[in-house]
Amino acid sequence: MWYIFRHGETFQNVKRDMVMGHTKNIFLTFNGVLQTHLNGLKLSKTGEDFAQYKFICSPLERTIHTCQLLMDTIGLRFDILEKEELLKERTKGIFDGLKKTYIEEKYPQELELMKKESWNQIVCEGYETHKMIFI
Repeated sequence: MWYIFRHGETFQNVKRDMVMGHTKNIFLTFNGVLQTHLNGLKLSKTGEDFAQYKFICSPLERTIHTCQLLMDTIGLRFDILEKEELLKERTKGIFDGLKKTYIEEKYPQELELMKKESWNQIVCEGYETHKMIFI
């Protein structure tokens, strides 16, 4: 059986004012911690032996914290947690970590491209297209 979770709610998810991508130091809100704990409780009720499972997350703080909380809730040590670079969210290149208002001001053409990005449209340096992710 596979269980796949996205990270819990972060402060940037609430504010919606930043392009996150691979940005580090994005942390869970209290609600994000609660969401994760509730998912852990649901898993606990399945009766499965999760000690036999592999727990893998991206190396970003928000996903590590989510996975650690989940594992703690179901009674597992999180030192067995594996971090995998390929699980990182799609990067928006030079826009990662920038406020949307700053991007609107400094990169209006690129922002328009990003909003209507096609399958293979590179918007800025380091930008991952949908095609790149698929490959």
